[in-house]
Amino acid sequence: MSSELTALHGELASLRAAVASLAANQGADPEQIIGAVREAADKGVAEALADLRITLTAAPEED
Repeated sequence: MSSELTALHGELASLRAAVASLAANQGADPEQIIGAVREAADKGVAEALADLRITLTAAPEED
């Protein structure tokens, strides 16, 4: 895994822990809050990729 990807994983874990802590301190269910954020993010990604078209071309096999 690249160092940038490792850093992003660490940052995401930290943000998730912060959201869980804030939710718990407010008397909310942390998993419900995180689930809502994940659902919104998934919807945003799906909308952003809705018009994406990918064409694959197979190269002929070499002998």
